Amino acid sequence: KEYYNNLTNQPCIGIFERTLRRPSGGEDRIKILHFPLLDGAGKANIFIGVLITEHMPLNIDTLNNPDAPFDQDVTTRYIDIGGGTPNTSSTKA
Repeated sequence: KEYYNNLTNQPCIGIFERTLRRPSGGEDRIKILHFPLLDGAGKANIFIGVLITEHMPLNIDTLNNPDAPFDQDVTTRYIDIGGGTPNTSSTKA
């Protein structure tokens, strides 16, 4: 929740990375980029998300499963798009 609050309070690009562990074995490393859209008042309340898999095929059945086993290795980063970045270099989601 802190990650999304950071994106809303200080509009910037957010990068969220984590690993999905498949029940059948193996892992899917995913990266999601969140791009803010500002409303008429200049508030970021809508985000466009782009999903990227790294060095492995993504198992869509695992990603769409609400009970998919995520590991605790979550990394977040922020990219300045003109308004600065939250006062943190990395945070847990």
